[in-house]
Amino acid sequence: MQREGTTEYARIKEEGLRKEFEKWSWDFCEISDWNPSDWGAYSIIDNLMYLLKECFADLGAVMLLNLSVREYLEAILVSAYDQGMSIHALSRQRSDMIRGALISLCMIHDEEGCPQKWTLDEIFHITEEESDRAYLAGALWREMHIYVKDYDKEIWELEGEKEILYCGPVLECALRYLVECRKIFESQFSNNMEPALKRIRDTFAAFSGEDVEEVIVLIRGYIDIYQQILEQDLARYKGEAGKGTEENG
Repeated sequence: MQREGTTEYARIKEEGLRKEFEKWSWDFCEISDWNPSDWGAYSIIDNLMYLLKECFADLGAVMLLNLSVREYLEAILVSAYDQGMSIHALSRQRSDMIRGALISLCMIHDEEGCPQKWTLDEIFHITEEESDRAYLAGALWREMHIYVKDYDKEIWELEGEKEILYCGPVLECALRYLVECRKIFESQFSNNMEPALKRIRDTFAAFSGEDVEEVIVLIRGYIDIYQQILEQDLARYKGEAGKGTEENG
């Protein structure tokens, strides 16, 4: 049995989820006049799995680095710029905008075990600025408001893979998945991880700035800590090995 939290465990769970989607597709088609190929069922499943994985990666980064909504928007922009993409080209990438909208809604969500971190007011105020970040915030704002427009439609009333993938009920399930992931992150991070989180966040903050000396000092500090841990582990190993030798003798 694979241990929970490992890459192999995640792969097995993903494959199980994919099979559940496929089973649902066939069960649905048995009570309708459709075939899976009629509405691109497998393509939709692949795209949905990709969307969930990308959302999970974004959420992990936001939670790990404790990003504000402004920092998250800036990270999206930097990634786009690195790929030679303009803000206008980026805003036309529907999957990216949906992903950003879901992350925003997840961080705005507030319930037990998943406290609100961002607000709609923050995002709206950013849209009033004059910058690429404001343009991006506006694109996400629109997706956050229009993604529920087809919520009351039955799936057979929708047309095309994109419309089915991005319909209200599907995205609501995706958002619920992210909220549950956030609860797990919140629980794990509160479980004796504060020292490690602080080191990671301090390093991120240093690399995000322009003070090269501060970065070097932080890196040296982490190397010193790592060296101390290695020395402690080595001493413990030597002690255990010596104890074992005495018992055998």
